[in-house]
Amino acid sequence: MLLSGCLTDGCVLWTAAYAMHEGYYPVILRDCVASFDATRHERALAFMETKWPVYGLSEVLAAWQRA
Repeated sequence: MLLSGCLTDGCVLWTAAYAMHEGYYPVILRDCVASFDATRHERALAFMETKWPVYGLSEVLAAWQRA
């Protein structure tokens, strides 16, 4: 499950946690999420990197092209 969206420190974080609880494997797209506050955005990404894979969109697209 690829995640993108607004409010890295809110909606994206909670969606990833809920998805995992429901049996999904969330993957966060680093350059496809945003927040109103840069510090909170970076903190949320750093936290999510400890729980789930976080990749750039180009990395995911390259892996798909190789497959």
